[in-house]
Amino acid sequence: MISDSRLKSEIEKVVREQVHSGKVTDVAVKSGTGSDGDEIIRVHVVYESKSSIIDAQETVNVMRNVRGRLEKMGDDRFPVFYYVATSEVGKIAESR
Repeated sequence: MISDSRLKSEIEKVVREQVHSGKVTDVAVKSGTGSDGDEIIRVHVVYESKSSIIDAQETVNVMRNVRGRLEKMGDDRFPVFYYVATSEVGKIAESR
């Protein structure tokens, strides 16, 4: 398995290369376990956008390219992406 720092670096690189409909302000990556017991990678992408929306095709491209990069590095975990607008970050924190 690859190191956490390399994992974050590789995923963040793909996200920043593929997302153009909003400005990516942060990418957080954390290993975890899915509801079925399989190991996953949780990826939280925080972005700024006038419309508060990220283009759906960009999110598909991110998923496809991250999966491909992980496979090349020998990591078979599935990445689960969460896209959160900066305007929503405070509301999410308050609800916890």
